[in-house]
Amino acid sequence: MSIAFTAVIVGAAVMFGAATQRLTGMGFALVAAPALVLVLGAGTGVPLIQVLSFFVSFSVLVFVIRDVAWTKALLLMVPAALGIVPGWWLSNHVPSAWLLIIIGLLVIAAILAMLADERARVFKGSPGMAAAGFLSGFMNVTAGVGGPAIVLYKLSNAWPHKQFVATVQVYFMALNTGSLIAHGLPTLPMPVWITAFAALATGIVVGHSASAKVPARVASRLVVLVALVGSLATILQGLIQLN
Repeated sequence: MSIAFTAVIVGAAVMFGAATQRLTGMGFALVAAPALVLVLGAGTGVPLIQVLSFFVSFSVLVFVIRDVAWTKALLLMVPAALGIVPGWWLSNHVPSAWLLIIIGLLVIAAILAMLADERARVFKGSPGMAAAGFLSGFMNVTAGVGGPAIVLYKLSNAWPHKQFVATVQVYFMALNTGSLIAHGLPTLPMPVWITAFAALATGIVVGHSASAKVPARVASRLVVLVALVGSLATILQGLIQLN
């Protein structure tokens, strides 16, 4: 695969993911992860997602920092750090084909759990916070998608949305930093790096402009559709590599 083609695919995935996060408050990794893992492989795609997710969260935090619940963010970080350890082991000891399949299945499972909405109130109270943080850390280091478990915690505890949006930005910045410490920075050609960050900035601007025009329900459906299609493609790639 040529560098130019790789840069185009990465740029498209990152731009759409960033625009989606600006529209819906979340969704960057769910949208971008399947395509990036499919094109770059899990070993490079997942760390790239974590680098870019850090900057997406920072760009949102600038506007909402006054609403952060710092204690809750810290309490989520502790079990998440513990979840990173087995996730790191898995990502380093499982063959790439199986890891692609696992990542695709994890994202699909996470999306289906989020769609369960009211039926997904399984992470209540302090035990629920610990479980959600651990699962989030595990999924973030293996698949680059730590958000769904935290969304399930929000749904389970009626966490006010405004405070949730602000707090998870701090949490995700810490989570992605921990995951990058485990993985290390990805090695990519400079044109791909430049394209990724240019697409990130463009996506945020596009998402901001579209936020007043696109209904939240439509944006949420787009997240689900793109992430599901990308996840199925990732699983298919893993199955092809097995043969």
